[in-house]
Amino acid sequence: MTAKGGRRVSFSMWLFEQRKRDDRVGGVAHDAYQEHQNGKWPEADTLQDYLDHMKERGVRGAPLRALDSAWWEY
Repeated sequence: MTAKGGRRVSFSMWLFEQRKRDDRVGGVAHDAYQEHQNGKWPEADTLQDYLDHMKERGVRGAPLRALDSAWWEY
């Protein structure tokens, strides 16, 4: 599913802004921002692209659910 509508910022930029939250979304945002700083976070268009990226990096369980929650909150 692709995020559409009147969004002015990308999902990644929105996610990075959430990194100081004290919840699971904040945790996955922090990790994603660290990957972005290292040039490893993808510029993807769909939730599935981001989930696939995380799975390829060995991520399982709660972080994947947190990313899914973040996507729907975005």
